[in-house]
Amino acid sequence: MKSRIEKWLAEYSKILIFKGSNPEFLEAVCSKIPQNAESDRTLFITTDYAGEYKNVNVKAVGEKGIHEILELYYMYEFTDRLQIISSDGRFGTLFNYVGTEVLTFDEAIEAFLY
Repeated sequence: MKSRIEKWLAEYSKILIFKGSNPEFLEAVCSKIPQNAESDRTLFITTDYAGEYKNVNVKAVGEKGIHEILELYYMYEFTDRLQIISSDGRFGTLFNYVGTEVLTFDEAIEAFLY
């Protein structure tokens, strides 16, 4: 998995890892990731659903793959280009702002991507 992450970091300007099961959010983010941008490419990694969106910049790595990526990230925190999107209640997230209506759903998606 480490070599895959290294390859992705060389190829993409940002990597977003979706750790959750909100299909509405997943679909909205996948629809906004450009498929053939030549610069500032974003890779979106998820546990599943990737094939449904037919976007080469969306990859499914499964639960085990996500776990390995997160384990490496939490151990080293080696880059600011890798971001984790989670609705985990332990930490405040943009999802909290959507839930309290400080941000709209679309504003939160834009914030994650840029």
